[in-house]
Amino acid sequence: MFLLSRGTVAVLQIRRAKKETKEALADLDKAISLQPSAPSYTERGITYFQLSDFGRALDDFDAALKLDQHFPMALFARGYLLRQSKDSRFSEFDMTEAVRRQPGILQRAKELGFGAE
Repeated sequence: MFLLSRGTVAVLQIRRAKKETKEALADLDKAISLQPSAPSYTERGITYFQLSDFGRALDDFDAALKLDQHFPMALFARGYLLRQSKDSRFSEFDMTEAVRRQPGILQRAKELGFGAE
């Protein structure tokens, strides 16, 4: 399975921090078209989340979880969005499972703008 390299993720994070979201989305669209992966969909979902495009973000987190049903950041982010949309049937499970699989995820989620309440 293709994974985004740490360098690529770092570039995406810098672009998002600089508000270069169009460029970040273009890079992620290309990565997904070449080889869809849970990390690629998750990173694009995070970018959409930061743009307040919650529908597209949720779609990408769902797509990531279809490829890897246990991908921690996609689980946490989807759970967070479901909680915010008042569809809490699965939000608690997703967030709890994400923390169980990756205990440090709460700090990373906060850094990305997800309130980790």
